[in-house]
Amino acid sequence: MDRLKSLHDIRSRDPFVLPVAETNTYYLYAAADLNAADGQTLGFDCFRSRDLEYWEGPLPVFRPAEDFWATMNY
Repeated sequence: MDRLKSLHDIRSRDPFVLPVAETNTYYLYAAADLNAADGQTLGFDCFRSRDLEYWEGPLPVFRPAEDFWATMNY
Protein backbone atom coordinates (compact mmCIF):
# COMPACT_ATOMS: atom_id res chain seq x y z
CA MET A 1 0.00 0.00 0.00
CA ASP A 2 1.23 3.49 -0.83
CA ARG A 3 2.31 6.05 1.74
CA LEU A 4 -0.17 8.17 3.64
CA LYS A 5 -1.83 10.90 1.61
CA SER A 6 -3.56 14.01 2.85
CA LEU A 7 -7.24 14.17 1.99
CA HIS A 8 -6.35 17.16 -0.21
CA ASP A 9 -4.11 14.91 -2.35
CA ILE A 10 -6.96 12.58 -3.33
CA ARG A 11 -8.84 13.80 -6.41
CA SER A 12 -12.12 12.10 -7.14
CA ARG A 13 -15.69 12.73 -8.13
CA ASP A 14 -18.49 11.38 -5.95
CA PRO A 15 -16.41 9.53 -3.34
CA PHE A 16 -18.16 7.32 -0.79
CA VAL A 17 -16.87 6.94 2.79
CA LEU A 18 -17.74 3.80 4.72
CA PRO A 19 -17.13 4.06 8.51
CA VAL A 20 -16.40 0.81 10.36
CA ALA A 21 -16.94 1.55 14.05
CA GLU A 22 -15.57 -1.80 15.29
CA THR A 23 -12.09 -0.99 13.96
CA ASN A 24 -12.27 2.83 14.09
CA THR A 25 -11.42 2.83 10.39
CA TYR A 26 -12.85 4.68 7.39
CA TYR A 27 -12.79 3.43 3.80
CA LEU A 28 -13.06 5.91 0.94
CA TYR A 29 -14.21 4.44 -2.38
CA ALA A 30 -13.57 6.48 -5.50
CA ALA A 31 -13.39 6.13 -9.27
CA ALA A 32 -9.93 5.39 -10.61
CA ASP A 33 -9.85 7.78 -13.56
CA LEU A 34 -8.20 6.80 -16.80
CA ASN A 35 -9.41 9.91 -18.58
CA ALA A 36 -11.93 12.06 -16.71
CA ALA A 37 -12.61 14.17 -19.82
CA ASP A 38 -14.30 11.33 -21.73
CA GLY A 39 -15.88 9.53 -18.76
CA GLN A 40 -13.74 6.41 -19.00
CA THR A 41 -12.39 4.94 -15.77
CA LEU A 42 -10.08 2.12 -14.79
CA GLY A 43 -12.58 1.02 -12.16
CA PHE A 44 -12.70 1.86 -8.46
CA ASP A 45 -10.05 2.29 -5.77
CA CYS A 46 -10.23 2.31 -1.98
CA PHE A 47 -8.29 4.37 0.56
CA ARG A 48 -8.13 3.61 4.31
CA SER A 49 -7.94 6.11 7.19
CA ARG A 50 -8.28 6.28 10.96
CA ASP A 51 -8.71 10.06 11.19
CA LEU A 52 -10.39 11.16 7.90
CA GLU A 53 -7.38 13.37 7.15
CA TYR A 54 -4.56 10.98 6.20
CA TRP A 55 -5.24 8.03 3.93
CA GLU A 56 -3.42 4.87 2.85
CA GLY A 57 -3.84 3.71 -0.70
CA PRO A 58 -5.05 3.43 -3.30
CA LEU A 59 -6.03 -0.21 -3.35
CA PRO A 60 -7.79 -1.41 -6.51
CA VAL A 61 -11.20 -2.85 -5.55
CA PHE A 62 -12.82 -3.16 -8.98
CA ARG A 63 -11.32 -3.48 -12.43
CA PRO A 64 -13.72 -4.56 -15.18
CA ALA A 65 -12.94 -7.59 -17.27
CA GLU A 66 -12.19 -6.90 -20.93
CA ASP A 67 -15.69 -8.11 -21.87
CA PHE A 68 -17.48 -6.16 -19.09
CA TRP A 69 -20.90 -4.86 -20.22
CA ALA A 70 -20.07 -1.15 -19.64
CA THR A 71 -17.11 0.88 -20.84
CA MET A 72 -17.70 4.23 -19.12
CA ASN A 73 -19.64 6.11 -16.42
CA TYR A 74 -20.09 3.18 -14.06
